[in-house]
Amino acid sequence: MKKSFYVNGKVVQAESTEAAFEKSGAAVPENYPPEKGFVIQNFRWSEKDDDYSVEDLSENGYRVFDTWIPAEEYFQKLTDDAISGLGYRQVRVDLVQYAMHSPRVQNSKILIA
Repeated sequence: MKKSFYVNGKVVQAESTEAAFEKSGAAVPENYPPEKGFVIQNFRWSEKDDDYSVEDLSENGYRVFDTWIPAEEYFQKLTDDAISGLGYRQVRVDLVQYAMHSPRVQNSKILIA
């Protein structure tokens, strides 16, 4: 099943994240997905799906942290005002913990600019 991803300034349809990077001409980041650590992931609003279903794989949409404290601080600083500067109108932000490549959402919020 194809999903939507935002990469290099455009939305692409792909079966996987790796395929989305390839389709957009971007290289898969070295630490994607991390074996362990914390990731801030953004999901843009999709009018077509009527949901937060477009995973943002840009630098602003996907950030990796080695430890909890900087990841949590970054997550808390993301506010409605902060996301407008990133070019978002509506976004769901997830703070995800990775252990052994398995993701677990630790915190989530929806922001509207």
